[in-house]
Amino acid sequence: MKLAALNALIAAVEDGSLRAAARRVGVSQPALTKMLRELERELSTTLLVRSTTGVVPTAQGRALYERACTVTRELGQAVEEIEQLSGRMVGELSIGAVPLVVLLLIPESLRTFGREFPGIRLRIREELYIAQLTRLRKGEVEIDVRYREKASAEAAALREQLARRHERTLFSLDGTTVDEMVAKLLAGRRLAVAESCTSGILAARITNLPGASEYFQGGVVSYSNEAKANLLGVDAALIEEKGAVSPEVARAMAVGAMERFGADIAVGITGIAGPGGGTEEKPVGFVCIHGITADGEGLDFARVIPGGRTDVRERSGLVAMHTLRRLLS
Repeated sequence: MKLAALNALIAAVEDGSLRAAARRVGVSQPALTKMLRELERELSTTLLVRSTTGVVPTAQGRALYERACTVTRELGQAVEEIEQLSGRMVGELSIGAVPLVVLLLIPESLRTFGREFPGIRLRIREELYIAQLTRLRKGEVEIDVRYREKASAEAAALREQLARRHERTLFSLDGTTVDEMVAKLLAGRRLAVAESCTSGILAARITNLPGASEYFQGGVVSYSNEAKANLLGVDAALIEEKGAVSPEVARAMAVGAMERFGADIAVGITGIAGPGGGTEEKPVGFVCIHGITADGEGLDFARVIPGGRTDVRERSGLVAMHTLRRLLS
């Protein structure tokens, strides 16, 4: 299994297009297609489903993509560490910028950066703002501060500054994932979930960690309006009045799951994952999430999540995990 083929797979999954992926890795589209085909033959499985609108990973492709990201990240870090041990500051900095910034600020910044950090490769990608948002893989950003021992004071000051700057969204200082945090916070609690557009993604994340049976009672995937009414007790009149994708229905789904599973905390998720089904009032990507406890405390989320169908579904699961974290903290 060649590293170039893994990089090709990563680009194809993240860009959703073989043409864009080929530009990203610096090869022709036929060459990229050949690498992916050879990888599929080597593994005797289909990794990508191809269509006129782009490519989508299969379950096997998604699994390999996750591991490939880890492998390439670890290899990159190893190379940087080796170079740093030799006394050279090296690495790669990738920046996404809107066209106006590229036009006005980048030329002078490039000259200054090149003088100050000759060993660091700077990649600049000109994009629209929404395109930059969709490049936040899985919806989270991890900042890793690396330093030599003599720069420990400066590193500590930088960490403190970053923590202050991002206080509203910062949730972990030691690398603990939101899934691990929620698992600890659920100790002694009973959780239930009701999912529509995510189709079990949240339940899968919760049960992916060992010991989940101690707090997770169960979940319902209520994709149709009839399932919402019959399985969760959501009032059909409420669905008719507010729409299946609405904060009110998300709350009713959470309440229904909590009552039916005898839980003391629950989450309801409903949304429009796309590519069809959107309206001017509720476009594709509009997702409503409601977390509620037995004593009536609740948290709402209702906004458009950027990205394709897979992005919207996976990021909805992530937002639901953070909703639980905030509700339990």
